[in-house]
Amino acid sequence: MVLLDSCVLIWIANGEHAKLSVTAREHLTTHPWAVSALSAWEIAIKHAAGKLSLRSDPQSWWSSVVAFHHLVLLDFSPAAAVRAGALPLLHADPFDRGLVATALTRSIPLVTPDERIHAYRDVGLAVVW
Repeated sequence: MVLLDSCVLIWIANGEHAKLSVTAREHLTTHPWAVSALSAWEIAIKHAAGKLSLRSDPQSWWSSVVAFHHLVLLDFSPAAAVRAGALPLLHADPFDRGLVATALTRSIPLVTPDERIHAYRDVGLAVVW
């Protein structure tokens, strides 16, 4: 299983697979995909702020994307919350820190193009890109 960064989820939902690296595309053909509740929250906030256009309201969009792609839904657990708070301050975005912590607590790779997130490899994060 691999955890998708929010931007990767949006690209996949929009059919923008060309934005993914070759390595990420290959990896995604052989592993189940998971998404975090944090991504639902981040997407809803960006949509409400006018920074993200969706084909429908965030709840409908999320539900249809999860169903269509057979995504595994991961909660943001208390263990991940504590882990996120203890991470080195390499990235200021709390959503990304939460995704890093979720991947770490579940021992799964995170699919992301974000170089700031890649810096968490030093604390054991497996990154696919």
